[in-house]
Parts: sequence; structure tokens; C-alpha cells
Amino acid sequence: MAGFAVLPVASLQAQRPFFADEREQYFSNALHFERLGDRLDTFAVVLGAGWRPLPELSVGLGASLQNRAASTAGVYSPDVTVQESALTQAGVEVDASLAPHIGLEYRPLADERLRLAATLHLESANRIEGSTRLRFWNYEYPQGQDALRQRFRQTIGHEPLRAALMAAGRPWDGIELAVGGRYTHWSAYRTRMDEPVEGWSDVVEAMAGSVLSLDTQRISLGLLYAASPVPIQSGRTSFVDNARVGVQTGYTWELPLATGVLSLGATAMIQALLERRQEKDAHAGRPVVDEFPGSVDVQSGEAIAASSGLQTNNPGFPGYRSSGWLFGGGLTLGWSK
Repeated sequence: MAGFAVLPVASLQAQRPFFADEREQYFSNALHFERLGDRLDTFAVVLGAGWRPLPELSVGLGASLQNRAASTAGVYSPDVTVQESALTQAGVEVDASLAPHIGLEYRPLADERLRLAATLHLESANRIEGSTRLRFWNYEYPQGQDALRQRFRQTIGHEPLRAALMAAGRPWDGIELAVGGRYTHWSAYRTRMDEPVEGWSDVVEAMAGSVLSLDTQRISLGLLYAASPVPIQSGRTSFVDNARVGVQTGYTWELPLATGVLSLGATAMIQALLERRQEKDAHAGRPVVDEFPGSVDVQSGEAIAASSGLQTNNPGFPGYRSSGWLFGGGLTLGWSK
């Protein structure tokens, strides 16, 4: 039986939702990396168990903790012209659920120089549902209502179904090589505003690595390439995403003691977000919305010159480019008998 938790140092969990189209002009009026941002500030709690039904086969089952929050707020405004005087009662209820995953490892050779592994993670996400009941003094509500109700849904840290395969072998004593790939069902991704995506592709990430063991020391090196599932953003949406290449290295030192082995380690990671340029196209399937289409004066009937041509406050218009770097590192402390 095993378990682990990953907790962000700045906050337990950050939630910074945004729209990926012209609606964001009313909030941050900026573009955001879709698969980064607050997705890196989500806590993770995982429980798992494993057993070895056959000498050459190991099986593991586990689950990741997810949460679902429901927020209901009642708002009363005694004076609709003075919004600062509104009275608010907010209620929040949080439920927990588990997203299961499974892993298999098979060692076909007696000396265990070859290992084959597979993992499957089912979909997981932290979901929020909310509603607001607005009440105003001396207001005529629609028949059968005593308040105006507003609803919203958000999905934070959505991870679609993922499946991975890995092969590792020891061609020589002290050297281990590994290669593998991970499939992610990104076409089923839902945005932070709990909206489905269009045109996203399922992606297979390629990984390779090696470990060099020298008596009580281990040195590791890993490589990664991951294509972007996001299609060219020539239309209304402006999802910011890039293909990534990365390298990770690690060092572990083991200290044998009378009752066990103490291990100390350090890791470092760097990933490059390959530059990507996007340009909007008036002939795209879902083109940028003209927010001030050709209009006429209601009194004179004459055309309003300022309304001619495509006009929009879409933060991604007329185009944008994205690139960047990701850095990571860590320290490990282990004990084994």
C-alpha cells in the first residue's frame, strides 16, 4: 500500500478561469496558456496498492482524489442604482471523488533484464457548479419567479483519458535504457468554462531515458517530445499552446546503514515551448465575430461610417505568437530496507 501528495507552495489550489474567445475582453482582455497556468497549481493526492500474482508480473491499482464544489449565492439589492449596498449570502458544498488508474509490469526474462509496463488513467477533473439568486426591491419578476437566477459551470485541471506504454532493459550491467509513449485523449478536453473543444487532436508523447548506476550512485537522463493537440487558431478561439521538447536529469546517492538504506537525490528539468505563430482568417470555419456590424442611424437612416469593416475586441485578433520555457527541480529523501 502506498500514497503520496503534491501540494503547491503558494496556495493549496488555484483557479483562474478564462474564456478563449472575444468574451475574455470583459475580464483580463489577454491570452493565456491553455494547458499551463493554474493547472500547475492544483494539488494531487494519490493512493495505490500493488501486488505480484506471478513472479514475472506486477499489478497496481490506485486512485487520485478529485473534488466537486457547489456554490449557491443569494444576493439582495435594496437599491439597484447602488450595487455596493447589495447583501450577499454564499453557501459552498465540496464533495470528493476518486479517479482510478491501473498499472502493469511484465518481466519476460528470468534475470529481469527486460521490463514492459503499461498504465491507464481514467478522466479526472475538479468541477465547480454555481448559481446566484438576484433579488431587487420593488422589481417585477417574471410570472412564477421571486428572483433572477444565474448559473455557471467550471472545470479545473481537466485531464482526459491517458494510456502509456514503456519498455526498459539492461543491455549491460549498471546501464538501463528505456523508451515509451503516452496517449492522451485531448479531443475530449473541456475548457475551464466547462465547454468542449473543436478540432483538437489526440496526441502521443514520445519519451526516452537512461540510468547509469555506479556502486552507491545513480545518474539519470530523460528526453521528451510532445506535439500540441491544439489546431491552428485562425478563427474565433485563441487557445495558446505549443509543442514541447524537454530534458530531465537526476542524481541519487545511497548510504547503506545497519537497518536499511538512506537515499538522497536531486532532479532538474527544462522544457522548451516551440514558437508558434497564429493569424486570423476571415474564411475560417468559425471566424472572428464582428462586434459592430454595418449599422444605420435609426433617425436618419444613413449608414454609420464607424461601423464599416470587421471590428472586434477579440484579444487574439489579428494574430499572435507564443513560446517559452518551463523549469523544474526537486529534492528526494528515501528509506528502504
